[in-house]
This record gives sequence, C-alpha cells and structure tokens, in this order.
Amino acid sequence: MAGLWRHPESSIYWFRMGVPARYRALVGKWEIKLSLGETCAQAAAAKAVIKRAETLAYFKKLEEERGLGVNRHADEIVRVGFDALARRHEAFEIGDADLSQALDYVTYTMLRMLAFRVRLDWGGEHAAIAQIENMGEVDDPFPLSPPRPGPVLLGEAFRTSASANIALFERSGPFRGAAYREVARGLLVACDWQAVDFEVEIVAEAAREKVARFGALYEATARRILIRLSDHRFGHWPTSVDLVVAPMAEALASTIVAVSSPAAAVVAPEDDDTPTTLTKAFAVWKAARPVKEVEKIDDEFKLAIKRFKELIGTEDVRNVTKKDVKTFRNIIARLPSRPKREVGVLALRSQAEVAEHHGLPTLAPPTVGKHVMAIKVLLGVAVEEEVIAVNPAEGVTVEGAKHVGTERDHFSDAEMKLIYESPLMTDPDACSDTMFWIIFTAPFHGARPGEMSKLKPRDIVEDDGTWVMRFREDKRAAFTGAGTERARRQKTEESVRDLPVHWIVEEGGFVEFAHHQIGVGAPWLFDDLTPDKYGDRYKYLSRAINASLRKLGITDADKSFYSSRHSSKREGRRQRIAEQHLDQGFGHASVNTGRRYGQGVPMSVLKDDFDKLEFRAVEWDPVVKCARMRLARLLSGNPKRQPKPRVRD
Repeated sequence: MAGLWRHPESSIYWFRMGVPARYRALVGKWEIKLSLGETCAQAAAAKAVIKRAETLAYFKKLEEERGLGVNRHADEIVRVGFDALARRHEAFEIGDADLSQALDYVTYTMLRMLAFRVRLDWGGEHAAIAQIENMGEVDDPFPLSPPRPGPVLLGEAFRTSASANIALFERSGPFRGAAYREVARGLLVACDWQAVDFEVEIVAEAAREKVARFGALYEATARRILIRLSDHRFGHWPTSVDLVVAPMAEALASTIVAVSSPAAAVVAPEDDDTPTTLTKAFAVWKAARPVKEVEKIDDEFKLAIKRFKELIGTEDVRNVTKKDVKTFRNIIARLPSRPKREVGVLALRSQAEVAEHHGLPTLAPPTVGKHVMAIKVLLGVAVEEEVIAVNPAEGVTVEGAKHVGTERDHFSDAEMKLIYESPLMTDPDACSDTMFWIIFTAPFHGARPGEMSKLKPRDIVEDDGTWVMRFREDKRAAFTGAGTERARRQKTEESVRDLPVHWIVEEGGFVEFAHHQIGVGAPWLFDDLTPDKYGDRYKYLSRAINASLRKLGITDADKSFYSSRHSSKREGRRQRIAEQHLDQGFGHASVNTGRRYGQGVPMSVLKDDFDKLEFRAVEWDPVVKCARMRLARLLSGNPKRQPKPRVRD
C-alpha cells in the first residue's frame, strides 16, 4: 500500500509505500519513505501519485537489471560452451582445422541432431523418415503428435516443408546445414525452449556451468543457442546460398500458424473505467484525490488534456511516447500569454507561429510546467493501473518551472521611495481605498496580498492590548445576500496565524477602517473586490496594482507587488529581528522543531519586532495623512470604491 504520511510534529508530507514481497530481496528494505517537500495536502497528493509510479518503475527496473544479469550469464555460457566444444573437435586438436572450421562442425552436428529429435517428436511419417535418414531403418514407429503449444504453432505445413527441404539439401552438396537451420529458426519463432534441453545441457557442461531445466537462466540459454544456430553461416556455403535459403525462410514465415495457446488467445473486454485515455485517467485521479472541490486544479488538468489532444492528435495513453510529451511541452512554451481574441481563436500551432512572428509574450515556465505536470500525473495513473509499463513523461522537465523561492526580487530603497511617495499613496483620488490599504499595509506585515484580500472585519481584534490581524480558515461556506461564499482556505497550516498591526498603519486609521466595515455589515474587510470564478478575491486587484507599478517605471521581470513580501523580510533581517519571529509573522514553516512548541512567541514580542520595520528611504507622514483623508471620506459616506475590473479570465 502507498499513501501520504505526516509526523505529528512536522508540517511536511511524506510518501510511504510498503515494498511488495517479490521485490524485497532486490530493494533491500520493507518500506520506501521519501519526503515530498510539501505542506499542502493537495500538492503532496499530486506528487505522491508520481512517486508511486516512479517507485513501481524502480522495482521493474531492478527486475530488468536482474534479467539483464541472467542474459549476460547466458551469453557467457553459450560463448564459452561453443568455443570449448569447437576446441574439443579432433581436427582442431591435431591442427588440421582452424577454430571457424571447428565451429562449423560443432554447429552442423548440433543442428542435425536437433532436427532429428524434433522430427521424432513430430511423429508419424516425419519420425519414420528421420529414422531412415539417420539410422537406416525405422526402429520405433511414432504416432503423429500434436503441435507443442507456444506463442506460435509449427503446424503440419511447416513440418512437411522442413522434411522435404532436409531430404533435398542435407544428404550432400554445398547447401548442407541450410534446411536444418530452418528447423532451428522455426523453434526460435515458436519459443519452443523444451526442444533444445539436450543442447542446453551439453553447452552448459562444456562451459563448466550447471543450468537447471527450468527458470530464467534456462530459457535465456536456450534462446541464445537457437539464435546462434539460426544465424550461423557455414564456410562451405557458396555465395549463392541466399538464393536458396531465402525461399526456405519465406516458406517458414508462410507455414507457421500464428495462434497463441488457448488461454492466451482469449482477450478480456476492456472495462469502461480502465484509464486508457488521459480523460479516463483524470477521472481516476480525481476520485482518489484526498482534497475535493478544487475547481482550478481540475480546469488546469482539463485544459492540458484538451491541448495535448489537439497538438499530438491522441489522448490514448498507450500511444503516447516521450517524443510526444516533449513536442507538447515545446509548443506550449511558444503559446502567447493572454492573447487577443483574434489570436485566441486560432489553432494552437497557429497561435505559436503568430506569437513567434510578432514577438508576443509567451506562457511563463511555471504555466508550461503545470501543463507537463498534468500529463505526467495522468500517465502515472495509467502506469499505476498497469495500462502502460512506463511513464513516457518521466524525465521531461521545464526549465524555470519549479519554484525555488527566489523568483521575485525585493524592492530596492529607491523603488520603495518611488512607490510610497508617488501619487498612488499620497493622493486620495489616485486609486481605490482597497488598493491603497493593501499597498499601504504590505511592507509592514509581510502578509501575502491574497491573505489580506480574505480578511473579514472581525478578524481585526485586540489581543492583550495589541491590535492584530487574524488570518483564519472557514469551517464551512458562508451565506450572503448574493448567494453562497466559498469557505476561506489558507496556503499552508502556518498561514493560519495572528499578526500585529504595525504602529504606522495604526496611525493611518486601519483599525477605525475595520470598525467602520463592521458597522455597515460588510462581509469582507475589502468588500468591493470581485472574485474570479474560483473564488480568488485578489486576482483582478493584483493585475491593477502591477499595472500601476509598471506605470511608475518598475518593469523588471522579477519584480511585482509580491516583491513587497520579500522586501519586508529583508528589512526584518536588517533590523536584526530573530528569524523564528519573522517566520511566525510571515506564515513560514520553521526548520526548527523546538521553535514550534508553545504556538510561537507572544503577540507583544512580535509587535515590538514588527514595529521596527520602517524602511528608512520612505517618508511615511504623507502616506499616513492620505490614509486619514480616505478614512474621513469613508466615514462621511463617500468612499473611493474599487472600479469594476475590465479583465478576462
């Protein structure tokens, strides 16, 4: 069994899987346990699916390597055995023949004896003729035997053809060995390893090895003996031998009966739920996912499936190759980001060509990575359900897709001054009150902007004389006049926390603003934000804020409003604030287990620490004055509302 596991004293999820009994000797342990590096159950579950597929592939690889070891052993037995048999040949021992001539002799003798025994096994007229040819008389009449079951059956047509060719070519002449060789080829096609049990015994004995008449080593050795006999070209053959041998090979191909054994010939009907397509694999994955009702993730997977099918031409997991996955990745990386309508209606390949021709911005690596990850997860489901043996998306990566925590740079002192001394923060008519308050509070608290947008008025409370913002989750969805609001969720467990309100923000009237929202019955602290279809209340405001920053001249690709969070932590380190205090305020997981006991430091200590964040380059008095003007306007009943965004999902 495989699944997620988390230690009671840790926030990190682990993948745990018991090693099946048949693999334990190869793996050397009873259980596989790997850190997923995730604190989010949903993200951990997605990685766990991949880890399970990777682990199963690892088990199979060990089996294959063991098989390769058997194959190498069999190769050595056959090579050494044939060489030893050739060196035992009398002509070679007295120096009248070289090694190749001795090998011709050994091979011809082995082929002749093999063909004799096989024809005896066929019984009837075949056995009688074989006895006359080799012994001069029929010693024992054999009844006609049925074909031995195998992947293919060497039927009566092949038997008759082989007997006729042996009578024609093997008595004398330059083509001796050719007809016998076709018998060996027939046995090889039929995978009839039992037919060469005597050859396996004498070759293994010559190589000073012991091979039991069953198991992987026996089959590998038998196969290699038949290959060697089937591929041998005798030194006495004329150059025209192919003109004779080719028709015999064609006769072999046309007379074998390609019928499996009765048990193997029955094909069970495919279950409708078998994940043979990406769409079916998605249904299986979604049903097994521990976190339900995650519409955004579902839509991302559906979009990846849709695009894969359009670009590759199939979603049948049995037909997908690694080349297909790479092609998918490369074209997705060239697609335009948020294209205009006239471009968005084009086929995906045409969109990529337009983007390349006109130099349009393309999808970011993390977005491309999500597409590839979705396909990899679903192919992993197909591996887990044993529809396919290996995941063709394994090893296909997207450069720059993985978050490493350094994608966003902090704002420099000059940029902080540019933002907070601009009209955006000093002119009460420059932007909405909501935009103002979220930009104002950001550097002093280090909270994620998305967390701020989910605050409710009653989340601003007094705790032992300290005003704090309480970032919480909802146990159930809330009912409002507009319908049902989604239950709030936080990014990680550490994100559920209390954070003291900075003294400068208090001076600006933030607490009074919250009290006003309570008084008017606002369901949210920032009640004019428009959620997107997934309930994200910050998405549209994020675009507006970042557009304003670009207008101010902050256009670096690695800087956005989220950079304020990096700036805040950097300022905290400059002020020598203890790292564990910063982690607690920022909602980061502490790397020290001991620091997590006692639910962190008291609010009074955290308040003293966060009040040190003042950003020396910024003059805050004009910002505070603007905040008070906005508050006065709000209390008078004429707030500056958030304009309705004109943006598309």
